[in-house]
Amino acid sequence: MTEKLVVAFNQESPARVLVDHLVSQGIPARMITQSSEHPYAVAVPASHVDGRLQALLEGFLQNPGDPRFQRAAWEHGEAVSDTSLGQIASAFPAARWRDMPLMWAVLIVCLGVYLGFYLGAYEWLRNQLDIRPVAVLMENQQWWRLLTPAFVHFSAIHLIFNLMWWWSLGGQIERKLGHSVLLVLLLFTGISSNLAQLWTSGSTNFGGLSGVVYGVLGFVWWLGWLRPSWGLALPKAIVGLMLVWMLLGFADLLWVRMANGAHLMGLVSGCLAAWLFSRLSARAD
Repeated sequence: MTEKLVVAFNQESPARVLVDHLVSQGIPARMITQSSEHPYAVAVPASHVDGRLQALLEGFLQNPGDPRFQRAAWEHGEAVSDTSLGQIASAFPAARWRDMPLMWAVLIVCLGVYLGFYLGAYEWLRNQLDIRPVAVLMENQQWWRLLTPAFVHFSAIHLIFNLMWWWSLGGQIERKLGHSVLLVLLLFTGISSNLAQLWTSGSTNFGGLSGVVYGVLGFVWWLGWLRPSWGLALPKAIVGLMLVWMLLGFADLLWVRMANGAHLMGLVSGCLAAWLFSRLSARAD
């Protein structure tokens, strides 16, 4: 089948959004990468190059941020940046460390705390990092304890699982939107999820980055829906998997004790942060 390149962009995200829009209109478009000043080209079968296609292209180029194009990207499940965890992960080695300093800093702190447990500093670290009841915090002013339980992990599986998601999603956010956005998201989702877990389970023996992980998941998920042209997205299957995992925790059907309050509040706060960030950015445009 003969194809024709109909338009090209210097960024990947608008090319993918346009492909989704054309597919939603019954035109079998696809993105092709090429070596040129505008490397992301959109190709369609030559038989579909007609006046209707031209009108669709002109409508998109005049206003690529129109909500109807964003809806098409969401409904067709195309990740604006990458479409699988493997593709997301494969892009990270090319990124420089200085592009994601906060992501790496949190990852190293979590690894350092876990290693410290095995080097004889378990009691000291727990004494420094564990959360305390709010009444106690109001007396001693050690407010860092609202966040620091996120850096504490009690098993290798727990640590690896959380850091894998933080590395993938947190790194994606930091590269796309900047260090300050990820920092605010870390503080907001980490503190809110820890407070939720404190309220539901008390201050004894809880920790882990899971609340933040669900926070960045919700943030990327909702921004992929609200602002697909920004280049943040997750496959629907991954979102579904994480939601099912959370529901299994609430149903107590897993072999491990889950921090259900932290997971739910992390997800809610991440989605809320995405909505607020999208609204504030729209006002600034």
